[in-house]
Amino acid sequence: MLMKEKNSSSIMSPDIGKLATEKPFAIGVPWLQTGWIDQHYIPKQTIQTKINCPKSRTTCVPLNLKIMENPSKIIEDDIEYSLGDFDGNRVLYDFDKISIYLNAKGKLLFGDQFRIYDEDKDIIHKLCYYFIKDQKNCQKYDIDPRKGILLSGPVGCGKTTLMTLLRHIIPTNRPYDIIPCRNVIFSFNHLGFKTVEDYGNTKSFCFDDLGIEPMGRFYGKDLNVMGEVLLSRYELFIQSKQRIKTHATTNLDADELEEHYGHRVRSRMRKLFNIIDFDESAGDKRK
Repeated sequence: MLMKEKNSSSIMSPDIGKLATEKPFAIGVPWLQTGWIDQHYIPKQTIQTKINCPKSRTTCVPLNLKIMENPSKIIEDDIEYSLGDFDGNRVLYDFDKISIYLNAKGKLLFGDQFRIYDEDKDIIHKLCYYFIKDQKNCQKYDIDPRKGILLSGPVGCGKTTLMTLLRHIIPTNRPYDIIPCRNVIFSFNHLGFKTVEDYGNTKSFCFDDLGIEPMGRFYGKDLNVMGEVLLSRYELFIQSKQRIKTHATTNLDADELEEHYGHRVRSRMRKLFNIIDFDESAGDKRK
């Protein structure tokens, strides 16, 4: 069971030494506009920005998802699920209740054959600690909530499924799209370096099957496309003050990733990712 402050520092007023999150922004535009301001400048808010822009990052949620005033409860398909207890200030998370919700959400996303495997519960617990930002348990398992997740494991063990599923337990978190790395390469082969810019300098992504994608080729020149994307993602991570995260899944270990992308990229990956590993003996759930 876990505790987490509800939006303890998510809405800040534009005073000296505090972050201003009131600047206008558009959907798909990174949060690079959020920054430090002085006492003489307060961004002007128009009628349009009042309607279209949330007051803080944590209030920017998908419009088709119903969020209850009680953050420990989620409604899916007109059914209410509880993730724990809310005392008006904090949520006390209950992993048994979280498992019930994840199992139900998994069936909605993947079909009635979906289920939570007992052997995966340790991995799921660590991912939950990360997504709900449980500082005590994150520290215990050497997880930095400011970084993204690199989920590693054998083929078919459920990496993509869990990264798709776990993003739903905190609906007010900034969402991320899951993009197969091979799709990034196909896009580069067609559009060239615009693809590196599109995936390297925008919102949060989870890159699926990192390290097994082919080299990209544009006008006869080969490029390690995902290596370039990861370098750009690192720069974005730093420029956004660690707000725009990068996640990934991979079948490779650290040495294999360094062999594929080189020492320079591997060094930056250490700053981008928390590494969470499935056991090497994890079976293929597609069988």
